[in-house]
Amino acid sequence: MDAPYEPPIEPLTEDWKKDKASVIKLAETRTQASEYFKLVQAVELLFNRYAPGAVSRLGYPQRIGLSRKVHDELYPVAHFASLHYKSSEDVWIQWRSGSQRFDATVEDSRPVQQMPIIHFLEVTTLQDEQDAKKLQDLNVTGTLSFISSAPPSLVSHQRKVNLLREVLGKKAEINYPPNTALLVYADEHRFAQYCFGGPAPNIDREADYGKVLKEMRERLLAKFEAVYVYSREQIYCWLRKGEAEHGSS
Repeated sequence: MDAPYEPPIEPLTEDWKKDKASVIKLAETRTQASEYFKLVQAVELLFNRYAPGAVSRLGYPQRIGLSRKVHDELYPVAHFASLHYKSSEDVWIQWRSGSQRFDATVEDSRPVQQMPIIHFLEVTTLQDEQDAKKLQDLNVTGTLSFISSAPPSLVSHQRKVNLLREVLGKKAEINYPPNTALLVYADEHRFAQYCFGGPAPNIDREADYGKVLKEMRERLLAKFEAVYVYSREQIYCWLRKGEAEHGSS
């Protein structure tokens, strides 16, 4: 049986002003894809334990400060590592906390080189002010209210599709290092448990997100080696240089 994963954390003082640097250093540890999710869990655990009074420690974490990095960059990278790299021990990932034009680096030493060749990861999430407001409401009241004649999940999905088009348009205006993959993390299911009042509509996320990628294919592949839209459970669709069309899984 394999030994449990032990992140290389420095001794903590329980003084957050001092410990924050140690937690960030841990988050920046070069780690195998097979262990990356455990690393992120360790970072979140330490943050929740030692960051006093942080609203991101509440039941529905708000995206502020280091917590925003954890939930909007580290966890999306961890889910991508599991889905795309299949938790490989021959792929190493290192998150970077600075303001450079990528969020993580990738070292892929698998015997058979996979396409596309990715050296950098740029991460974005389909989040906007409405999502932030929902997190605040859940922390205050524990409930959500929806004002619409359409099913909440369908309204949310349509909003996410529009947000995807907006986010991709902004990313396509920026120059990134060669061999950068754009990761777009979609978390439509986050508020699903609060949606009541009828059967869930039939939503084809692969087709709807894929249509947006296809529309913007030329602009995106001029900037990125690949683009992936995914959740923690699956990769919905992608664009890759050298492929005629977008794919889905």
